[in-house]
Amino acid sequence: MPPSQVCGEPVSGVELFSSPDEQSCCTEHIEFSAGNPLLETITGELHLYRCVEKGIYQMSPVLCVLAVPTYFTAADFCMFVGSYGNRIRNMRLLRDSRACNRYMVLIQLDSLESAEQFYREYEGKLFSSIGPECCRILSVSSIVFRNTTTNSKLEAFPDVDSALELPTCPVCLERLDSSVSGLITSLCNHTLHCSCLSKWGDNSCPVCRYCQEPIPESNSCQRCGTTQSLWMCLICGHVGCGRYVEFHALVHFKESNHTFAMELESGRVWDYVGDNYVHRLIVNKTDGKLVELPSLQENSRGHFHNVGASSSTIQESGGTNNKNANDKENEDFMDSILKQYDYLLTSQLESQREYYEQQLVQAEKDRNQQAAEWEAQRKQWEQEEEEWKKQQKQWEKEKKALQKRITELEKSQEKYKEENAFLHSLNENLLRNQMEWKTKYKALEQQWKQEQQQVEELQEELRDLRFHLSTMETLYKEEKNGGETSEPANESSHRSGVVASSSATAEWKGGDVIGVAKTTVHRKSNKAVKKK
Repeated sequence: MPPSQVCGEPVSGVELFSSPDEQSCCTEHIEFSAGNPLLETITGELHLYRCVEKGIYQMSPVLCVLAVPTYFTAADFCMFVGSYGNRIRNMRLLRDSRACNRYMVLIQLDSLESAEQFYREYEGKLFSSIGPECCRILSVSSIVFRNTTTNSKLEAFPDVDSALELPTCPVCLERLDSSVSGLITSLCNHTLHCSCLSKWGDNSCPVCRYCQEPIPESNSCQRCGTTQSLWMCLICGHVGCGRYVEFHALVHFKESNHTFAMELESGRVWDYVGDNYVHRLIVNKTDGKLVELPSLQENSRGHFHNVGASSSTIQESGGTNNKNANDKENEDFMDSILKQYDYLLTSQLESQREYYEQQLVQAEKDRNQQAAEWEAQRKQWEQEEEEWKKQQKQWEKEKKALQKRITELEKSQEKYKEENAFLHSLNENLLRNQMEWKTKYKALEQQWKQEQQQVEELQEELRDLRFHLSTMETLYKEEKNGGETSEPANESSHRSGVVASSSATAEWKGGDVIGVAKTTVHRKSNKAVKKK
């Protein structure tokens, strides 16, 4: 919503500006006026600025409502904004000079919050359900009036709060206190209570009876805006162009099925279903006979000059009597035409009334049906809301339980982390010890294998030594049991055996067996001795 700044000059002119700065540019200006033209008129301009960057302006408690239609009276506007009646301090009406059927309203609210709520509620809202006009609101950053031609002071809103004695309302004679009731300044610069003006019956000012009536617009096609070959629907009053322009009257018939349309230039009625003109018969007042309505060509030739007038047309004749007779006849003829128009208008209005009554009944049915659907939807939403509330409570309980569980798990996690760290360090120590013991085990295993090998060698030597000893013992016994003839030999062999055994014994006692070869020799010698 672009901001506006109101600046002005009394009597000579008033200007409304939005705050021009480096980040805004003027896009449009609207001329306006205020006051009773018979007494004093104030003119001015409203400049609209579009902000280039968003967020560089702020909402103010003074708002400007643009393009309020004149059929929407000041009393209607007071009722339109009635929900904010206790928040509105002042309102001022300004006439839109560019379009006489519109006016603007400056509204001062009691706070910035009320202005923001007012903007959100009424921006884009339709003034009436039967019209396309909607409420457009601007934020006014400041209001400044510059006095250049007169000493009189004109203000956007009358400052009645700072006066020593408050003025009175011309309707109820109560004090104009904006803190008690909202005030409104009319187009003729009279200040009243909003509640007093809302109860006023017509569109005039209660003080000076100045009335701002809407000016009828010129006939034009409601779709393309052309003013040529216009046809008006006799059912709903829609104005469209003919088939030689843009076919909008025919398009309206296809959309609405409204059969009859009247050509505004000639007054002839066209029947779209029969695809011809409607021949309207009128009763001749002179003789009571039915005659056909004259065609457009006859009207243009001068049979009568003004169809809509109540006086008869004057036809040139040779004498005064003929002239009076023709005047009388034309007057009767025009009365018949007017009656026919009245009958046609009455019948069409009746059909139009029935049509719109049907539309109202259908709208009421649709509204009731929609209300029933909304009520059912509301009940369904209430049930869903209750279910959601129950579900929410259940979820809150589960949430609390889960939070408690999470807290316990976090504590357990901390404990497990400590245990894990301890076990990790213990595992590292065990792995280190394991590597050391593996090394020691391998060394001991190698040592055991070496010792085992030595034991096997010693056992083998011991076995050989035992065998040697047993052999020596056997030989000794044989030598002992032998004859004397063989004594020298036996003695020598015995000595050698003793020497060998003693040497073998000495070698065994010394720990190293080195006499195996000698033992073998001794065995051979002993065997040789026995053989001998």
